[in-house]
Amino acid sequence: MSGVGRVRRAVLGVVVAATVAVLPGCGGLATSSPVRQGLPVDPPAERQPRAVLAGPTDGESKAEVVRGFLRAGAATGSDVDVAREYLTPQADRGWIPDSGTVVYEEGSLRIVPLPGNRARLRIDVLATIDAEGRLVESPPLTYLRTEVQLVRDGERWRLQGLEKGFGRWLTPAETQRVFQRVSIHHAATNQDVLIPEERWLPDDRIVTRLVQAQLSVPTREFTGAIRDVGDPDLSIEAIPVEDGIASVDLTPASRPGDPDTRRVIYAELVATLQSAPGVDGVRLTSDGAALDVPGTSLPVRTVGEVGFTTQATGATAAPLVRQGDRLYRTAASGIGDRASDRRLAPFPRIPLAWGPLSLSADGRDLAATTRDRTQLARWRGRTALEVSTPGTELTRPVFDIQGVLWFGGVARDGRPGLWAVNATAAPGSPGARAYRVKVPWLAGRRIAHVAPSALGQRVLVVTTRADGSDPQLVVSGVIRRPNGLPQALSPQARRLAARVTSVRDVSWVGPTQVAILGSLHPARAVGVLLAEVGGFTAAPPTRALSSLRGLRQVSSIGGVRGLVVSTDSGTFQRAGGAWFEIDEADEVLVPLS
Repeated sequence: MSGVGRVRRAVLGVVVAATVAVLPGCGGLATSSPVRQGLPVDPPAERQPRAVLAGPTDGESKAEVVRGFLRAGAATGSDVDVAREYLTPQADRGWIPDSGTVVYEEGSLRIVPLPGNRARLRIDVLATIDAEGRLVESPPLTYLRTEVQLVRDGERWRLQGLEKGFGRWLTPAETQRVFQRVSIHHAATNQDVLIPEERWLPDDRIVTRLVQAQLSVPTREFTGAIRDVGDPDLSIEAIPVEDGIASVDLTPASRPGDPDTRRVIYAELVATLQSAPGVDGVRLTSDGAALDVPGTSLPVRTVGEVGFTTQATGATAAPLVRQGDRLYRTAASGIGDRASDRRLAPFPRIPLAWGPLSLSADGRDLAATTRDRTQLARWRGRTALEVSTPGTELTRPVFDIQGVLWFGGVARDGRPGLWAVNATAAPGSPGARAYRVKVPWLAGRRIAHVAPSALGQRVLVVTTRADGSDPQLVVSGVIRRPNGLPQALSPQARRLAARVTSVRDVSWVGPTQVAILGSLHPARAVGVLLAEVGGFTAAPPTRALSSLRGLRQVSSIGGVRGLVVSTDSGTFQRAGGAWFEIDEADEVLVPLS
């Protein structure tokens, strides 16, 4: 079954709202809606040690009350009751902690008293987490400002007025203490493969929260790249777990009648709930009756039981080492550090005027542009293949797992665009010509880099203004034709690593992790950065690894430990916290990178 994206019920709401003020070029924050509370039937989770949160005391100043409320908001479940002690009954009824979270820089909170028992709050924003757990990093110089109203209650001040949608304001350390980083999963349109999506959910009632997130409205950059399963809606507000089996009961009106749709829902829920403590399997029901899948025994305990996998097929070819105009295979143990470990690969001499080179998953094909980015060439073994170049300012071409070659550029009519080549088609046939892939959100910007994910269902795209300024890294879903060829990218994309000010190259290093050659400040040299697709690893969410000079290209032969970079002075592989040089290597060609 395939679809063009799904419309699901928003169970947990949307992102926090507050009075936002940012410097020119920065965006604001959206509004929120109530959260449905679940029953305490999830199995107990091992929670991190909590700080003992003290409630308000007599004689505290207005600023102390505000700070106390914000500190006490770094809690979940019944621990939130301490924060409610700082509120009047009216404010308590309107405050929904889970409506959204703003992650702010430690030490940036400013509280300014105002006339009429009011106070203005201001913070420097690092990221936001919406009510469904989606984390988005904020651009530099983003700040948020709101006002609160206080009233005197005996010997204490209490907060009476909060902005609509005010949830939690947390420092990075508090965020990691209150939230769990989890993955929900989406079924790809043209493969029985599950695509992970990172979310951040409060660590209480985690089974219920995971199911609600899985059944909620999908993130917008997946539109068209994942299967449509309708609008499944829970009939109860909590998920009971008995003997390791989570029972997910759907309303009769939303019950999926199609067996294949049930198969997809089972696969997504099983993959997502694997991270929940005490859950070994899933049973779908409606009005208490089991929703089965033909040929499958219930409960479902693994995604393989319903024909799915969470693993990419992967490349079958080993990396190649480029030394001058020759390409070499390396020892089976790795890319090697000695020329004696290398054997000549079955490709012709390729002048250094062409490159960097890209290698297909099966190791049969190469592709490259000229250094001036005006011509594109392909090689299959020792045979050069003719390619019609659609324009200039071509990006480094990259193969995906399904045999498609991707590259960006500027067409001869001056329009920026994204192109694909069916590299599996017969050379010289009409099917082997480059064709344009629709990018609805490009809006006149130019593509500087493109990198398909290992599964081929998402793609990283770096865009700039016409003069090369304002680089922005985004991730978008890939809408494919029935034959698997890409037709368009999803109607919207999610921005990643918003604090990066320059991007020289980008590569996937895992299902949700990205390596960037770039910098976090215009005055700093380009370095190797790591960013999370929806994750949060440090403050800021994009973190830097040890830097090398003259960086040109990045790839990975397996995770962060397998990072490989080409520089003006040589090629290096990461080892622990350092880099070692690969002997006599101008470039390392990693399939699908």
